[in-house]
Amino acid sequence: MVPVLVLYLVCIGAAALAYLQRWRRFKAMDLPPGSLGLPLLGETLQFIRYTKSNRPWEFIEQREAKYGKIFKTSLFGSPMVMVSPPQGNKLVFSNHNLLVETAWPSPMKTLVGSNAINFMSGEEAKSFRDVLMTFLSAQAVQSQVVPTSNMIQDHLHKHWKHGETVLAYSLIKQALFSVTCCAFLSVSDEEEQLELLEPLAKIIKGLISLPLDLPWTNFHHAKKGRVELYKMFDKYIARRRIELENGSSCQQDLLSLLLSTKLDNGKLMNDDQIKDNILSLLFAGHDTSSSSLAMTLKCLAQNPACYQELRREHMDILSAKQPGEELNQNDLRKMKYTWMVIQETLRVMPTGFGILRKALKDVEMDGFTIPKGWQLLISGYRSYRKPEFFAEPFKFEPSRFAEGTGPVPYTYIPFGGGPRICPGIQLAKMQVMVFLHHLVTRYEWTLVEPDEPVSYTPVAMPTKGLPIKLK
Repeated sequence: MVPVLVLYLVCIGAAALAYLQRWRRFKAMDLPPGSLGLPLLGETLQFIRYTKSNRPWEFIEQREAKYGKIFKTSLFGSPMVMVSPPQGNKLVFSNHNLLVETAWPSPMKTLVGSNAINFMSGEEAKSFRDVLMTFLSAQAVQSQVVPTSNMIQDHLHKHWKHGETVLAYSLIKQALFSVTCCAFLSVSDEEEQLELLEPLAKIIKGLISLPLDLPWTNFHHAKKGRVELYKMFDKYIARRRIELENGSSCQQDLLSLLLSTKLDNGKLMNDDQIKDNILSLLFAGHDTSSSSLAMTLKCLAQNPACYQELRREHMDILSAKQPGEELNQNDLRKMKYTWMVIQETLRVMPTGFGILRKALKDVEMDGFTIPKGWQLLISGYRSYRKPEFFAEPFKFEPSRFAEGTGPVPYTYIPFGGGPRICPGIQLAKMQVMVFLHHLVTRYEWTLVEPDEPVSYTPVAMPTKGLPIKLK
């Protein structure tokens, strides 16, 4: 017993000594100003409070007013520095695997899984990305336009009725999840899709939370949701693997791709890699698109002239088609104003709060040193709300994204930047454009709750479900 106690005390002493040595090193550096908050917790509780409020940018603006353009904080157990655009954003995006690597809050790695491409680096990440891009490239997405269009039309016919008040956010999530389930897993049964959506919703709710595995916490419910979802994935993987081996599968979906494509090392993905990456893409491909589409509906209702301009574009596309003719890739290329509307929505109401990177070595920035191992936090709120980057920043003005114009480089970052830019841009763009086409050629709408708050858990979400009146 005594030797064990001695060993325990030695370990505690060694950990304390290492901690003191680390902080002596930090004190010798010219760290950015700011506060690291409470031990372990840092400023996480304040951050969560702001992201769940209707004013998430205040977390940044209050600290920027106090400390300046670059400041330190601590979130989810990690010390980090908020960098400033455009120079800070450029430095981070231009030096992936040189000065920085991808980083995520600790709850995300636990819940999404360490095998997801989000957490890979170097050659492994490149190999996985090459595989995924055979499914997510602009050319590959073209083949999904018609089935996506048909599913959205069926959904609108079934669930959106003129004269009714509907909770738009939940219906959008349901529609885009159906599209994503078909594209990723070839699951078309609505009840089966809802069975998948329930545990996924638990996981998403726990992504930005304190990683406390206690029965009443969102993190605990999210871990249980992950177990439930992976049991369903196991069934799909086992069944599809047998079909592929027998040559009886004709599915050209993401699951078949992941099961049959070899990585650069010549090996097939194992089940854990497949499940983690499907979960990661389900979240990225469905939840973020649902958020951006819901926020677009909100912005269009608040800006009737923009709605009318958008509707003119889509009615022109519709009037040029033959009766029964399907929407196609050429039609999407004509949706120039639509893309401007989506881009402006992502500026006014960003889908996510920010992007994290981890310093691979000591990084010099704006006259300060960011120590190796610290995280760098980039947020669109640092530029989207500032007139030096966007004229009249609080005005919804899609034409600011017209061809031949555009923002200052490294100030508009809804999809990230550099080699780790979001691989699903084309898929998300297609889904949102197709949905808007069928919606605006059928309806206009008004907000039942014009002042409805928006929270980030972890993506922008209308707290009351975005009730709208259709007409």
